[in-house]
Amino acid sequence: MKQVTIKQVQKGDYFRFTPNGNLFVRGYYERSSKKYEYYAYDDVNHEGFAKGSRKVFVEEAVKHKPLSTEQLVNNARQLYDVMSYFPKEKREPESGYENVQAKKCNTWNYTFNSADLKSASLLVGYCKKAGLKWKPVQTGIMVNGITNKQINEARKKCNKVSKKFSIQL
Repeated sequence: MKQVTIKQVQKGDYFRFTPNGNLFVRGYYERSSKKYEYYAYDDVNHEGFAKGSRKVFVEEAVKHKPLSTEQLVNNARQLYDVMSYFPKEKREPESGYENVQAKKCNTWNYTFNSADLKSASLLVGYCKKAGLKWKPVQTGIMVNGITNKQINEARKKCNKVSKKFSIQL
């Protein structure tokens, strides 16, 4: 513990009036009374004012040596090992994990609108041939894991000809 005046304590810092006394927090400076406000750490309603020359006790700051880059890297690796621990039975194989990530980037869950389809059975047949999973939804048929190329092929085979933009010769 180090003894200083309350004027030297920064606003918001902790101090004690006696070495083993209650903990207080220094507040604002009241210009009209030329005193510093303080309040108890565990009870903000316990407020008081003290002259700037009042002696108080503060904890001395502990200075740590900065860590070297190697120590920081080792600490980060240990933290990563702790955070990424999974029991062996719950771990996914690494190669399978990469494939799942790649598949998510290239495939979509796409819904074909029932108003635009010639026939839902045409789309279901296309999905079965392509090995795609599908399910009926309120607005049409949702196809899981379909690529952009497959979406375009399915549209060509299964959609009605647009009346709005149809070309008539």
